[in-house]
Amino acid sequence: MNGCRWMYPVDYHRTLSNDDIFKRLILRLAACLRDTRVHFKAIEVYSVGGYDDPRDSKAYVVTLCVGVEVGSVTEEDARRAVLRCLDILKEFNITDIDVEVEEHVYQGALAKKVYD
Repeated sequence: MNGCRWMYPVDYHRTLSNDDIFKRLILRLAACLRDTRVHFKAIEVYSVGGYDDPRDSKAYVVTLCVGVEVGSVTEEDARRAVLRCLDILKEFNITDIDVEVEEHVYQGALAKKVYD
């Protein structure tokens, strides 16, 4: 699987594991994404990495993944949203998490357009 990356759910993070902080953070991030015209379908936190060896946990980075429909966000809007999300994370003293916007193909309940 050369060039592929591995993604696993995060079991524990020193700040995100606090439910009160996590809820406040998600609400702030969702508002930020709406303000930057990023019509997201999901916000998920993963450990991402392991390009060469999926068992090498040192190669993993905790990443906030913002899921959007394919073609629904311009690169400029995605970049602006990522930078604003990183600023919000810093407000919560979280500096060890990356942010990325990912295009996904949705099926089922998430396939319904939310922002019509």
